[in-house]
Amino acid sequence: MKSKLLLLILISSLSSTAQVIIQSHVKMPLDSLEKGLFHNSLNEFLFAADKGDKENKTILKDEKLATLLLLDEIKGITDANTFKPYLLSMLELDSQSYLIQLVYSQIRNDESYQKAQLTLIAHKEADSFKFSTPLRRNTTYWKSKIMQNTTFYYLGNLNLENVTSFVEKTTEIDTKLKLPEKSTSIYLTENLSDVFNLIGINYLAPYNGRRFASTMASLNNSAIAIHGNGNPGFETFDTHDLWHERLGLAVNRRKTNRPVDEGCAYLYGGSWGYTWEEILTKFITTYADRKDIDWKYYKEHQENFGENQEKHLMVDYVANALIIEKLEKEIGFSAVLEFLNSGPYEKGNANYYKTLEKLTGVSEEDYSDMVWDLINSSKE
Repeated sequence: MKSKLLLLILISSLSSTAQVIIQSHVKMPLDSLEKGLFHNSLNEFLFAADKGDKENKTILKDEKLATLLLLDEIKGITDANTFKPYLLSMLELDSQSYLIQLVYSQIRNDESYQKAQLTLIAHKEADSFKFSTPLRRNTTYWKSKIMQNTTFYYLGNLNLENVTSFVEKTTEIDTKLKLPEKSTSIYLTENLSDVFNLIGINYLAPYNGRRFASTMASLNNSAIAIHGNGNPGFETFDTHDLWHERLGLAVNRRKTNRPVDEGCAYLYGGSWGYTWEEILTKFITTYADRKDIDWKYYKEHQENFGENQEKHLMVDYVANALIIEKLEKEIGFSAVLEFLNSGPYEKGNANYYKTLEKLTGVSEEDYSDMVWDLINSSKE
């Protein structure tokens, strides 16, 4: 009775979202019983993926971490009223696994529109199917380099000097953030298309035309990242971006104050090829002689003093970096974390000033004087 009730609940839940349509012309190397098991398992997998359920019971256990990369991208993809999932093909890899292709599409004015195209591996078990990303299969012949607890996967050549610096900086930042040591796999590719193809996304409409991106997931004591930022040989790496990436593993992004986050990235990693010292020098040269400045103005009105709009340097981020430097020196990094968690940017910055006063005793009214004191101290 209990199992029937659970089945009814599952069927009711699945009926609220689009179920996979298997058209008659698709050749499936399965008997009739296996087809039914496959169809039910695939519907369950996609339903859980659409809802962002990371406890998805139909993920192949050994490939769960890599498959989370795919799930993060397709959350919310199903729309029962418009785009529906269709099985395009099913190719037998061996007696227990199959390469499948899905498309989310709709017919509108006699034209077919696609929202996504996915490639998965279906793994046959006794009474069900499990699913995984094809990442491992797609990188079978890639090279690898292990350094400390990080494994780099790549094609072509790898800049070992930069890899060494990256691992050292990662350790330094993780120590600040008190992140537990994780076994990390990093895949290096050229662009977003490469990233998506590795994890089984052939097309995803929201990313149409986008060139570069990276994706990352963690599970227990392991993490995985795929970088598609035009740097497949690790010829460069940006400590600024590394700070943002590692912070995302330590705090809830929804509670993070972005200008404070950017201040940390300036202080610990520079920006656009500038070191923090170079940013501060440029900032002082530009603004230090303008004694009439009220620094509160730049919290509400962002101003760029960088080379151009692309290589921007923001006044408010530098002010935050100076405050962060003071907090870490006088109180410790725990104060920086509390400052980071002052909440998302809001007009008026009420939560920002409230947290600042709690940590330093400096009120909103005295904020500008505080920044001037920090600037003058930095010139000494």
